[in-house]
Amino acid sequence: MNFTGLSRAVNTMSFTLRKYSPQIMVGAGIIGGAVTTVLACVATAKSREVVEEAKINLDIIDEHLNNPELNKEDKYTEAEAKKDKRQVYLHTAGKLVLNYAPAIGTGIASTASILGGTGILNKRNAVLASSLAATIGEFDDYRRKLKEKFGEDGERIDNELRFGTETLEIKEKVVGDDGKTKTVKKKINIVDSGEDFDGYRRIFDPRNPYWDKDPTYCEVFLSARQAMFNDRLRAYGYVFLNDVLEELGFPKTRVGQEVGWVFDPDNQSGDNYIDFGIKPVEIVRKDGTNEYTYIENGSRNSGFLLDFNVDGSVLNKASFPDQK
Repeated sequence: MNFTGLSRAVNTMSFTLRKYSPQIMVGAGIIGGAVTTVLACVATAKSREVVEEAKINLDIIDEHLNNPELNKEDKYTEAEAKKDKRQVYLHTAGKLVLNYAPAIGTGIASTASILGGTGILNKRNAVLASSLAATIGEFDDYRRKLKEKFGEDGERIDNELRFGTETLEIKEKVVGDDGKTKTVKKKINIVDSGEDFDGYRRIFDPRNPYWDKDPTYCEVFLSARQAMFNDRLRAYGYVFLNDVLEELGFPKTRVGQEVGWVFDPDNQSGDNYIDFGIKPVEIVRKDGTNEYTYIENGSRNSGFLLDFNVDGSVLNKASFPDQK
């Protein structure tokens, strides 16, 4: 007999059960809840007979006590009637408990199973959140060291890798103070107009309804919205990412309905302010030959990359006022 294969199969099954134990426990709890309802209905049907039997016995006691003909010989007293009624009540209560015991036991077990499953999930989520925070911290530390070691080149590489941008050196003709035209070199950040950003990054370009050809107007618009949401953050204590996306003309997202910013001066892990991470770029389109073509009939067009510094889940951190 291949004990090694059997041991591996047992270990694999054990690992699978541990992995899906929360789902199994919650599912078992839900099924148990349905079984509890059925058992309670059966117990209720049986209990009607028990209650009817108790009513008959109580009526016999009252009749025996209040009927002079029946009470003439044995002198049935009030004290004896109360004692007999007490016995009927106790006997009836015992039968009712026995009838409902299976439903009560199943209900308790089902509730414990659901609570146990959700408890495991909460512990796992806490571990995941801690691991994510550690990973983000290590990544931020790596970015900081990259910038410290390589200076401007390190910051350029960081931006290019995070945002998919490229740094391009161009020559421009400008008119100097002396009225003469001269050619100067200039470095610009370029991004493909077809680039789609998800998560917490967006590109503010001509596809946006609030776009304007004047880059100064666009930057003022973005800065003003950033200041407005910082005021709202301090006033309400929280802001959802979807609120910001909607105000800036971007579609809402599922994750944006949960994540955002929380204002808590006592919390050292959060920023306590909203930063859009506004970065100017040149919006271009890359053709099949990897050559860059400026959009809008060959004219250059400045845009902005946005990188929102969300704190994480607002639902887990914010204190919401009671709704009346």
